Order: sequence, then C-alpha cells, then structure tokens
Amino acid sequence: MALAKQILQSLARHFTDEGPHGKDPGKGSRHWLCNYCETRFVDTKSVLKKHFMTKCSIELVTRALTGEERVMRIEGIRLGKHQASQLAGAIGGSGGPSTGPSSSSFVPPSSSTQRPTDGETPSLAGSKTCFPPALGSGGRSVRQTLLEEADSVVTRNEHKSRKMDRWLICTNQPFSMVNNFSFLDFIDAVKNCHPSWRACKRDEMRTKRLDGQYKLVGEDTWSLEIGAGSIVGVVMDNARVCAKAGKIVEAKYPGIYIVGCTAHALDLALEDMYKCMDWLKEVVDKGNQVGKFFTNIDKVRAMYNRIASAQLKRPAVTRFTTNFEMLQSLKAGRNPLELCVCNAAWVEKLVRGEQVVAFNVVTHIIMDTNGFWKVVDKAIEVMEPVVKLLRLVDGPGATMSKVYFGMDTVVVRMRTLDCLSETEKADVENILIDRWAVMTSELHCAAAFLDPEYRTHTVRDTEIREGFNIWLYSWAPPELLQGEISRQLDM
Repeated sequence: MALAKQILQSLARHFTDEGPHGKDPGKGSRHWLCNYCETRFVDTKSVLKKHFMTKCSIELVTRALTGEERVMRIEGIRLGKHQASQLAGAIGGSGGPSTGPSSSSFVPPSSSTQRPTDGETPSLAGSKTCFPPALGSGGRSVRQTLLEEADSVVTRNEHKSRKMDRWLICTNQPFSMVNNFSFLDFIDAVKNCHPSWRACKRDEMRTKRLDGQYKLVGEDTWSLEIGAGSIVGVVMDNARVCAKAGKIVEAKYPGIYIVGCTAHALDLALEDMYKCMDWLKEVVDKGNQVGKFFTNIDKVRAMYNRIASAQLKRPAVTRFTTNFEMLQSLKAGRNPLELCVCNAAWVEKLVRGEQVVAFNVVTHIIMDTNGFWKVVDKAIEVMEPVVKLLRLVDGPGATMSKVYFGMDTVVVRMRTLDCLSETEKADVENILIDRWAVMTSELHCAAAFLDPEYRTHTVRDTEIREGFNIWLYSWAPPELLQGEISRQLDM
C-alpha cells in the first residue's frame, strides 16, 4: 500500500488541482485539469489513473501547440500511462520488475544544465542524457523519435486542412460550412469509414440517393402532422431564387403566402438612399474615413481612448444599417475628437509618411471646415425612423401586424423633416414606396386588420380591407366563411 500511495502522489503531479467540489475542502471529489490534454473533470484522487488508461490523448487539445510543447506533452502522457499501469498492478497485488520506461527517462533537463548562448545551435547531448536510446532504435534517442512522429502528424493534418481549403474555395462554399453540424458529422463518419469506401457517382446521387433522403425526411410525418391548413405564411429571403421557390409553393398551396424578409428590405432601402442621394453618400464616406483613421492607427487610437470613455463604431460592409450606428457614435464622440485635433501632440509626426494626407483630411473633417457635423445630424434624422422600424421587425415576437402602419409612420415622418428640401423628400419617399411595394403582401394587410391596436385605422383603410378579404377567401374553407367567420365579420 505504501508503494501504491507513492505512485498515486507521483500521478497527481500530472494534474492541476483547481479546488474542492464539495463544501468540505478535505473530503470528497475535487476539480482536476490534465496538464497534457487539458481535460477538466470532477473526481477523487484515487481514480486519476482511469483518465490516463482510458481517455488522455494529445488529440484532445483544441488549441495550437508548438513542436517542442507537443513533444513534451506526448512524453508526459507516456509517463502518466506507465504510472497508471504501475498503480493498477500495485493495487491488484502484482509484483515483479517493471519493463516500462522509468520515471527518470522522462525528466526534462534541469535548469542547471548548460544552455547554448545566443547564435549557437543546441546539441543533442543533453537530450541523450535525459532520454537514453530505446532498444532497436539504432542509437536514436526517444526524444528524436517523438519529434519526428509529431512532425509527421502535423504535416498530415496540415495536408488535410489544405485539401479542405481548396474544396471550400473551388466549390464556392461559404466559410461557415466548417461549423455546420451535418458537415462535421460527415467528417467524423469519413474518419471511421472502411478503407474501401468511395463517394458515389453524380447520377446515383441525384436520383436514387436523393429519393432515399426524401423518404427518410418524410418518415417522421412532420408535414402530415402539421398540415398545410395550419400554415399561414412563410418568411423567405429576398433573393430571386427564393422568390421563384415561393411562387411554386403558392401555386401548390393557395392558402400559404410567401413573405419577404422585412428587415432585409429596410436595409436595402437604406442602401438605395446611400447610392441615390449624393449628400448622404458623402457624409457616410467621410464618417467611415474618420472612424477608420481613429481605429487603425495605434497612436491616434491611444490618444482618443485617453480622452473619450467610448470607442468609435465602424460599419459592416454589407449592412447599411450600421452606417447609422457609426454616425451616432461620431456625434456622441464629437467633443473627444475635437479635443484630439486641438491637442498639442496632434502633429503630422504622429503618423507615418504615407498617412499624412489622410491625417490632414481627417483634421479638416473634424474641424467642420465644410459643415460636416450639420450633415451628420441631417443623415441621422433621415435614417433614424427606418432603423427604428427595422429593429422592431428584427426583434423577438410577432411583429408582422406592426409593419403596415409602421411603414406609413416612416413615410409621414419623412414628409415633415425640415432638414430636407422638397426634392429630397420626394426622393426618400420614392425609395421607401418602391421597397414597400416589393415586400408587402395580403398577409400584412390581414395581420394589420386583426391587430386591436390599429382597429380604428383599419376600418377606414380600403387597401387593408381589400387585402384582408383576399387572404381570408383564399385561406378559410367555404363552410367557415358561411358560418362562424361571417358572424364575426358582421360584428
């Protein structure tokens, strides 16, 4: 038992004790972290050997390791497995000399070992002292063998990663594919498949195997359980292929309406404003120039962060709603920006030579040489109603009933803006009406008609009543129209 206790103490050195699991620090399970595979678990000290004998592997490490660190961890795992087997033998009562590697053969060089000076290449003498040559290795050290094995594993993994990179790029796959559950499940299946497995041919895939997958999906009978009568509408992307697919669904199921994404349509409306209105494009581009300058240059960013309590926001490339957030952050940070420009340290030497032109341009923008801040306020007033409606429809809950009158409110708000001329008001209204004509449907009218909040408005709005009637007669069966629904409409 003394030998088993000694081996257990040595085995515990391979783990980091992160504290007790229960209330009593001296009893019960503890939190352990393996120093090699970085696996966390809760258990007692007496079963640490089980981790090495059943689970511990260098492949469980999820972060990148250097070649040296990888080799040291592999050596530690070998020592831990050997000590675990020794502990199992000691507890079971088996005796006799051990044929496994000794603990001393895995001990790394001590700090007192002579180290090479700068510019020198470390020799293998120290390695041979700590790692004696294994039998049958032709004089090569265990350390050298493990280094070669680790390099071989890294090379093979990198080769497979490059193959996947090429497949993603050549087949025009989205980069999010690497996180797709079905794709990762397929990769795991390929790892464990028989060497004789080969991918099926194109004709087989598009005929027999496609039909097989269709049957598997239909076996759960989810579509039969729900039924087409329980589906009112389907929200789809605004892409052309989705619109064509929606028309096919509507032709097969007349009671189902295909509705485009309202949030995407509103974002496209902001994009149309950016492209068609020169003054808005100019102020957004200048704002982006200021934001990039203050976030990309280290010294400028450090100066701004010392003065301001918040960071400037930068817009996303394909999300024009973020231009509004960028302009808002510029407006909120106007005073810190002006303090930076008026600071004695704000000189051209603050940036590199190729950045001097941008430095002077940004300085003139912030100092309001051409009325930049007045146009920022104007752009925010124009974009804010659209962004508010976008946030409403993009939030949680059922919001379709709010879209119709929400869009009316946005148009009315644009007509009352004093900062816009009559021509600019007409341009903004035309952009909004064009996008509204594309994304609206009879389902929007029906939802608005049934919303109690707008009951007084819907009674007088002929367009909403007509849209509601079209949807009602296409969705409700005749027996309901002649009975319960007719009585409710008469009320």
